[in-house]
Amino acid sequence: MNTKKNLTTEQAMGRALIYTRIENEDLRCLFSSCKDGLYHFVVTTAYLKYEFYVDAEDGTVLGIDTEPLLYPEALLFCERDDDVQPAVA
Repeated sequence: MNTKKNLTTEQAMGRALIYTRIENEDLRCLFSSCKDGLYHFVVTTAYLKYEFYVDAEDGTVLGIDTEPLLYPEALLFCERDDDVQPAVA
């Protein structure tokens, strides 16, 4: 596998965000690494967890996986007391 790295971490993350149309202010980066010519990112938004793989040389988004956040994790994004929160059954 190619180990050449032309893009910075920020540039690679930017490519992934453009690909998914996620606004930068809507996410938290939980993990990033670069190994064997691939950037690997794990980020969350208020309701979803994303995992991206981006080619470190040309910025091609090679893979993306999403999964919903569990109920308690999603509540961490409530900013005000009057935010609507799901009812507990």
